[in-house]
Amino acid sequence: MSAALVLLLSCGGWRKHVKDGDRWLETGNPGAAARAYDKALERHPENPEILLKMAQAELGAGQPEEALPFAEKAFHADPSLKGAQEVYIEALIGTWHFEQALELLGDSPEEDLRPLEAEAWIAAGELERAATALAEAEPTESNRAAQAYVEARLGRTELLETVGEEALEWTGVPSTAWADVGAAWFVAGEPEKALTIGDLAVGNDARIRLETGLRATWMEQARRAEQQRLLESSLRLSLRAASVGIDDAELCWMVGSRWFGLKELEQGTWWLERALATPPYDAPDPRAPVVSASTGGLGSEDRNAIR
Repeated sequence: MSAALVLLLSCGGWRKHVKDGDRWLETGNPGAAARAYDKALERHPENPEILLKMAQAELGAGQPEEALPFAEKAFHADPSLKGAQEVYIEALIGTWHFEQALELLGDSPEEDLRPLEAEAWIAAGELERAATALAEAEPTESNRAAQAYVEARLGRTELLETVGEEALEWTGVPSTAWADVGAAWFVAGEPEKALTIGDLAVGNDARIRLETGLRATWMEQARRAEQQRLLESSLRLSLRAASVGIDDAELCWMVGSRWFGLKELEQGTWWLERALATPPYDAPDPRAPVVSASTGGLGSEDRNAIR
């Protein structure tokens, strides 16, 4: 086999992996896309375009920590590469480096970067700034849903009333858009409306409730945000998860504790009461290893008060 043919075949191999990754990404399988791009990177580990694609795949798979080093390398290798700055900022926000993201965004981000700016401000707990950024973003369903949520957190539900009605007729929008509307209805004290929207999200994509679906991703991201004391981000993510599946005592408990962390006692109480009405918190486990057999034990009223 000639050297030229060997070179041709090797080039064709990594290009095929890139094309395979693109196809997997387009069909909604970011995990498979990442595996394909990884094979291409074995041949060209410094190629900024492949690095960027790899970062996009990892973000699509809900793995911002995995995406960040690829996004960072792609951006620093070629800052002018289309999408490099946006993906890098998204990875920074996804890993809670919101201060660095805001520094990259600057004082006057372009319109298509405004939603990312809003995410950074939410992480920072600056809801008015987040609302301003979303008001200046393109009025897509996702951006309007996010704005409705932030406005609801600020005690303003006018936009939610409009977007909530529109959401009932949406088709083919990202699941996060419906989930943000559901989260906003929870904030507004309308849980039935929140769950109605959540059912639409599940109808749009039944995979959302799978063990590896978006609901599980939001719950895990909420935990990580709480560990960083980013309570606004943690609350929003956990309310998204609740909108598509509220029958989870642990989730209700976590949402309640996050409301209490934000000094919203009435909201927190509703969620803790919901947790106590949801299995397994709704009744003591008779199989528990320790039980009280003493006639001088606590009465049911006192025991329930402690629970």
